[in-house]
Amino acid sequence: MKARSDSLYARCTPDQREELLVFLVELGGPYSKALKMLEEWGVRASLGSLSRFISEHGMDWRLNRAAQLAADAEGKLPADWEKSRKLALAQKEFELAFRDLSMEEFIALERLELDKKSAKSKGWLETEKLKLSREKFEVGTCETFLKWYGVRKARSIAESNLSNADKISRLRAEFFKDVDALEASGEVELPE
Repeated sequence: MKARSDSLYARCTPDQREELLVFLVELGGPYSKALKMLEEWGVRASLGSLSRFISEHGMDWRLNRAAQLAADAEGKLPADWEKSRKLALAQKEFELAFRDLSMEEFIALERLELDKKSAKSKGWLETEKLKLSREKFEVGTCETFLKWYGVRKARSIAESNLSNADKISRLRAEFFKDVDALEASGEVELPE
């Protein structure tokens, strides 16, 4: 998500954002002290902008921090350990990073994970729909051609020495003569 240019996120440097997130998310520091920190840095902020900053960026920061802790833990293990044991320990380290989540934060984390999976599957689903649509079109076109080619009159028109425009005109007259007759009779009015 791209931050608005007037947001607290945009007004802070990357180092300030990191320090602010560590203070508020990891250490659970009070907003009042965070506002003082921002004031010392020369960054104007309100309780609302600070709350919005945490709600928009706190969970992503937690996820990135947990992933980094897990990677660090896995990297510190002896090289001769089995990969599955290393991954299990890294997973445990990742989970421990979230041990103090409130129910609302836990639900937000789960929703974020579901949204990511949903976005992936929607992209895959759209690709599959497009493939299926193309395949149906191709099969339908081939079936229509085979039906058409089975008609002796159509085959003779197609194999004639006429121009393509004349072939199309004759084929249209052959295959749509019933429709033309109904329209000419005045009994049926066809939409334009």
